[in-house]
Amino acid sequence: MLKKDLSSVSLMKEEDIQKLAKLSRIELKSKDIKEFSKQLSSILDYVNKIQNYKFSAIKSNENQKIPDLRKDEIKKFDGQGIIKQFSEQERKLLRVKKIL
Repeated sequence: MLKKDLSSVSLMKEEDIQKLAKLSRIELKSKDIKEFSKQLSSILDYVNKIQNYKFSAIKSNENQKIPDLRKDEIKKFDGQGIIKQFSEQERKLLRVKKIL
């Protein structure tokens, strides 16, 4: 992927904003173009800062100890405790109280 140096980004040109608006299928008034130019330039400046960040300064977590977790166990569940809480039963159908 081609990396473009954005260090010299200032305000975007009006024609670039109009092209972006056309591609995005949005209509921009002339007063909006100046505002978007400032906002997009700010975003591109931030992207430039991220691209130039030295990630080697971040410490690796390879040596961190993973905590001991409990073993997964299969437990049988018959559901009788829950079924007893229903107000009405008919065969295998359970009726719940109306909630509104």
